[in-house]
Amino acid sequence: MHISKPLKVLLPGYSEIEKRIERVIFERYGVPNPLPPSIKELDIRMLATEQRRLMRNRDNWEHCHGREPLPIHLNCWSPDVAKARFLERFWEIQG
Repeated sequence: MHISKPLKVLLPGYSEIEKRIERVIFERYGVPNPLPPSIKELDIRMLATEQRRLMRNRDNWEHCHGREPLPIHLNCWSPDVAKARFLERFWEIQG
């Protein structure tokens, strides 16, 4: 389950749980920890994109301040389709 940054900051203890899970996943798949600053920046811009394109939210979210949304179209899938697409891509990457 994905939890967006604005909600994460409202959940006590979530950050520590997320860090523990990330450590295990990053180690298993050889992802650098911590992530490079360019990845974090892209993540923030993606949040700004989701805010603008999906939520039609024009609030000045602190987490997105000064970041332009990416010039992309976002597809919205049902949970079943999203799961299937995720697993297809996972197995494609894993070989």
